Amino acid sequence: ALGEVEGEEAVAGRRLVLAGSSSGGTLAHGVAAALEQRGEGPAAVVLLDTYLSDNQGITQFNDVLLGGMFAREDRAAPMDGTRLTAMGGYFRLLDAWTPPAVRAPLLLVRASTPLGRPSAEAGDWRSSWAGADTVLDVPGDHFSIMEEHVATTGDAVADWLGTTLRTPDDL
Repeated sequence: ALGEVEGEEAVAGRRLVLAGSSSGGTLAHGVAAALEQRGEGPAAVVLLDTYLSDNQGITQFNDVLLGGMFAREDRAAPMDGTRLTAMGGYFRLLDAWTPPAVRAPLLLVRASTPLGRPSAEAGDWRSSWAGADTVLDVPGDHFSIMEEHVATTGDAVADWLGTTLRTPDDL
């Protein structure tokens, strides 16, 4: 791990952008808020198909989400008892979490394809984030926006960052 001085030297002169996919977006948002409280906020925050834990639009697909995680466990940590226990713990923490306001520009990137047939009773299946400055829909579902559609997703984020982080000196 980088030490405090080494870390500061590594990012000196660069603009920090925090990004998180799925529930990782809640962590990116929370870190951004904590950094802003210290006076060291990021230049921007990017949430990639991030939902609050009580969003029924996505919880209607919990079986597909869990199945998708098991199908992809070879790309991340195995879906063993330790990982499932940890997931349960942080989902319990997120159940009562309300995103604090952040000053950094915030982009929400949403999947344009649902994980299954949406139920009208569950509400909109697409992610939403009250503090988002910009919402962009990209091709793919919750998983594929970061898999086979990752280039399109990356281009959308890069275009937004290029416009959002432009300084008067860039013009």
